[in-house]
Amino acid sequence: MEVVGVAHDPIVARELIRELNLDVLTLDIEMSKMDGLDFLERLMRLRPMPVVMIST
Repeated sequence: MEVVGVAHDPIVARELIRELNLDVLTLDIEMSKMDGLDFLERLMRLRPMPVVMIST
């Protein structure tokens, strides 16, 4: 597995997802500015992809 990007909030993550051709996304449940589950729900509507949820 290769890390191709890191985002500290959902706004940066959204932009990176648009720019990078991801095979899988790791997503923290606790994020600044938005709950990780809310972000996941929005992401799946726009760009479905495999996601591994983590919690710190």
